[in-house]
This record gives sequence, C-alpha cells and structure tokens, in this order.
Amino acid sequence: MNGKNHDTVCLVCNQRTVKGITIFSSLICQHCEKDITEINLSNQQYDDILNQLKKIEIYK
Repeated sequence: MNGKNHDTVCLVCNQRTVKGITIFSSLICQHCEKDITEINLSNQQYDDILNQLKKIEIYK
C-alpha cells in the first residue's frame, strides 16, 4: 500500500480494508487480488471484475 494506516474501500468489492494493492489511486483488497489472478476468463465474474478495473483513474 502507500504506507498510510487507514481504511480504504476496495475498487472491486467495495469493502473496507487496510491491506491490498494500490494501482494509481485505487485499492484492490487481498481477497479480490487473489480472485483476479485465479479467475477463469469464461466466468461471468470476470466481466464484472473487468468493468470495475476500468474505473481505475490514470494520472497523466
């Protein structure tokens, strides 16, 4: 994470967490990170996760 010790909301599942990965300004909790790395591309949940990841704001 970014070194701060405060709750943040996961971009994928919208749950509060203090642990996960930060991509630009968005946090993905450890549970969702695991789901993303293990999901089958034909699973409906893949499309749901992909749509959530599209919300990541990239600073230019």
